[in-house]
Amino acid sequence: SHTFSIKKRPQDLKDAVIHNLNVRGKRGNIVQVYPAVEYDFVPNLLNIATGDYIHFQWNGSNTNNKKFEGNGKAGTDRNNVVMLAESNFSEMSINVPYKPLLFGHYGTNYPTKITNSSFLGLSEDDITKLAHLGNKNGNDPLLNKAGTYFDLGPRKITKQGKYHYMCTRNNDFSNRDQKGKIVVSDFPVVYKMVGLQGGTIAIKSKAALYIPPNTLGELLSLQMTSWRTDEGNYWLKEKGKKLPIVEGFASDFILLLPVENFAAENTVHLSINLTDSDSDIISVYRTGEKKYGVWQRIVTEIENGVAHSHIKQGGVYIAVKEKSLDTITNVIIIVIMFIIALIAVLVYFYYKKSHPWLYTKNA
Repeated sequence: SHTFSIKKRPQDLKDAVIHNLNVRGKRGNIVQVYPAVEYDFVPNLLNIATGDYIHFQWNGSNTNNKKFEGNGKAGTDRNNVVMLAESNFSEMSINVPYKPLLFGHYGTNYPTKITNSSFLGLSEDDITKLAHLGNKNGNDPLLNKAGTYFDLGPRKITKQGKYHYMCTRNNDFSNRDQKGKIVVSDFPVVYKMVGLQGGTIAIKSKAALYIPPNTLGELLSLQMTSWRTDEGNYWLKEKGKKLPIVEGFASDFILLLPVENFAAENTVHLSINLTDSDSDIISVYRTGEKKYGVWQRIVTEIENGVAHSHIKQGGVYIAVKEKSLDTITNVIIIVIMFIIALIAVLVYFYYKKSHPWLYTKNA
């Protein structure tokens, strides 16, 4: 059996976004550990925003089956985090404004030197602790002297990039490795598990999704991301797509995952904070396509600077300012008048050329 304790959130981090990064799995190969799994980081892909915190912590034991496969002292499991080494070969570089810098190559199985590491912008002391688990001498490559529990504490992440890392102990360089990826960007990302009891997932001052109780038939992992309009517009242009004819954006782009239906019959409530409500008509559009090609207009109510919509699916949502009917009507009238005038001029010159005597003055 196992016991665990739950610590109170530090008072100075009361309003901070903290992401736990843990370890799951057992010592052994995939057959020996079944129905569990081999060692893995949880989550092994973590998307966070600059200014968020990561809390590295995990637990191990000394009572695993000593006959099971593994590295280090038999019967024990230990984990650490070290950034992967860079690639030994050059790859094609594409200059993309919003593409994060890469740190460590996911295809390698070797760690980078701690002294050369720029992992998450952490201090050298923290990087050393993650690698050696508190052993200051560093003369313990298999981590046999380390304790079963490790807790780095919450650390604020301020350096953007895509970071690839590994555990140096649970690595056979062939059929077994333990790797992870952390993506740090300047737009916020939140995760939440919501089930039968319902719940809310929100990005402060950006958007919120409220799911009433008894809406979902099963536990659902939700993700909400906010893109600035310049970022969203950039990706639209990259795909060669654009929104329907609009005057401008009225909110940030809001990405909701998963894209498929949340529930077959019920709807959930999406509210998007408007960044610009100075327009007669504000509408919300959605696309579920990866190429952002087809946009659907969503029924929306505007109240106190917030756009409210009832939806059934994830996808990309954006509030836009649309031209009023009066403006559209005036444009149509001007175009029609221009066409009529053009036709009149063409007819005049046609008759003048084909019937010159009608336009000749008497001598």
